[in-house]
Amino acid sequence: MILFVDDERRRMDSYVQDLVLSGHKVEFKSDVDSALKFFVENQTQIKLLILDIMMPTGVSFDDDQTHYGLRTGIAFYQKIREENPSLPTIIFTNVSDENLAEEISRGSNVLFYQKDNFLPFELEKEVRKILNIE
Repeated sequence: MILFVDDERRRMDSYVQDLVLSGHKVEFKSDVDSALKFFVENQTQIKLLILDIMMPTGVSFDDDQTHYGLRTGIAFYQKIREENPSLPTIIFTNVSDENLAEEISRGSNVLFYQKDNFLPFELEKEVRKILNIE
């Protein structure tokens, strides 16, 4: 199962639909609180996390942890890594911070992709590679 977390559901619908039509089971969450709860309850079934960076903090994180929402996805990612350090993750965002992209890409099993550079079928192709699906 893929856990897809992004606060812009309508903009991500075509990506989610393409993943589903390609045979992937996708659980979409539009806020970090429900995503964190879902992760805790289903972490053994989750094979991939796709995550935005800029999202509202919710109650799970405070403004300082998330730079007032500018890095909520990073705080979420770090929390998930505490529970499952090897979970493959795609940071899928419009944030164009090269230093952040470089820092994230140094981690194991994590990729940093800008939304503007990927059409839905291209993201699905990357997902297939990550999950070793022919």
